[in-house]
Amino acid sequence: MSGSRRNLKTIILWIVGGVALFLLVCCVLTPPLPPWWRYIEDARKDRAQMDIMVIEAAAKEAIKANTKDGKGPPETVEEVFPYITGSGLNPFDPWGNRNQLSWIEVNGERVPVVSTVAPDGTVINNLKQ
Repeated sequence: MSGSRRNLKTIILWIVGGVALFLLVCCVLTPPLPPWWRYIEDARKDRAQMDIMVIEAAAKEAIKANTKDGKGPPETVEEVFPYITGSGLNPFDPWGNRNQLSWIEVNGERVPVVSTVAPDGTVINNLKQ
């Protein structure tokens, strides 16, 4: 009986070792991200850029309206949303981070800067590069 138990333990040990070796080989030979993942990330970056362009246009409309009412420029992306019509846009980028709004002065005119950062560190904004 002890001989058959020893054989059973040996068989189980070989099976577990084989599975572990198989998993190790699969992990080493598999690329970190499949190639199609890059296309998804590129599409998300394109979507973020288009959203930023819409928010920029709305921010320009908001500052015009606020100037007429004697108010300052909008401070957050949420404050420009009343000037966006029918887009279904929300204040978050495709990765779930909040889009950022700030203002700079160019030639005496206030210009909105809308930006976000992709997970790979790419800064996406409305400034001309």
